Amino acid sequence: TINSVAFLPDGEFAISASSDQTLILWNIETGGVEFTFEGHRQSVTDLDINAEGTRFISGSSDQTVNVWRVDSLNDLIAWTCSNRAIAELTEEDLAAFRLESAQFSCDVIG
Repeated sequence: TINSVAFLPDGEFAISASSDQTLILWNIETGGVEFTFEGHRQSVTDLDINAEGTRFISGSSDQTVNVWRVDSLNDLIAWTCSNRAIAELTEEDLAAFRLESAQFSCDVIG
């Protein structure tokens, strides 16, 4: 099941978040899969892409949030809500995803 879809700003690609624990980068023109992102242990429930289309953030039922780089597909920055603590986001990350520090907590994610 696809839970969320977001389009990159160039309009050429989209990313889907699915119950099978993956996120898929789709080529809109061909309908083909460009890359499959794996890293969550449960259903991926939501995603958002930054304005430049270089990174996206995903949330999962496993109570983790991952930041992925679209321009460097193997570069994953991940943090988890284990022990009810989240690694601090930089001001750049907060701005890129239009988040405020108070919005970003395990209570919001899980």
